[in-house]
Amino acid sequence: MPQPFQETWLFELLLAVLLATAVYALFRHEQRRHARQRQALEEEVRSQLHELHAANARLEQRSQSDPLTGLRNPRYLANQLPADLAWYERDRPRAGHDARVLGFVLVEPDGLAALAPRERTAALLAAAQVIGTQARACDYVLRWEDGFMVVTRPLPERGLAAVAARLHEAFALHAAGDGGALPPAPACSVGAAAYPLRSARQFGIGWEHAVELAGAALRRVQRQGGDGWAVLHAASPAELPQIVDGLGAQAVEALLRAGRLRQEGPVAPRAMAAEAPAR
Repeated sequence: MPQPFQETWLFELLLAVLLATAVYALFRHEQRRHARQRQALEEEVRSQLHELHAANARLEQRSQSDPLTGLRNPRYLANQLPADLAWYERDRPRAGHDARVLGFVLVEPDGLAALAPRERTAALLAAAQVIGTQARACDYVLRWEDGFMVVTRPLPERGLAAVAARLHEAFALHAAGDGGALPPAPACSVGAAAYPLRSARQFGIGWEHAVELAGAALRRVQRQGGDGWAVLHAASPAELPQIVDGLGAQAVEALLRAGRLRQEGPVAPRAMAAEAPAR
């Protein structure tokens, strides 16, 4: 009598193969499920990381921006300028920057302290727009203390006075209502100084020295009644760090008389015009 098929070794082999196939299919199914879960988890992590990086970038941008005007703030300059100066130092011989300077121009609208908060805000916003029309795309325009700062790209030292005069003239036009579509802006005081690319490292000159000298020029304009511009130059770049360490109202006047500082610009055109008939 023939043996039933289910009792043969072939049936047992087929059963083992089917069982192994089922186990393998289950294993592969779990593998694919885990792979899908892992992929979904990785995509979620990437998405969260992207959102985190974007949030950090927005936070970093806000931390380097002025909340009122949207312009860059001093923190941005402190972070960015050293890298720029290092690049200029490397590129200086090839680009011909030996005879050029970086210009630091401080602009402060006149009479802000006497304005009500709302009027002060409007004046600062109008001033920011005026400066924006005059600055080049490659310049840095920053909110700085009670006013603004423009940091120029390398330019001939003699060109810095033209930048200061142009900014002052733009404010004068807008104060007179000739600013086109821009809102009227108050008159302003402008002080500027140069950072010498060629001799900075040799004489230990930092960009902060140029900012301090520009501040002294600005304060000199303001002491003369404002609504003017001035550029202060150290007669010898080697003396700039020592000059800046002792800056003050009387010191500036003494340094000018001694010839250690040189000034360009009519300090206060209106004051000069008022004095003219008496001469």
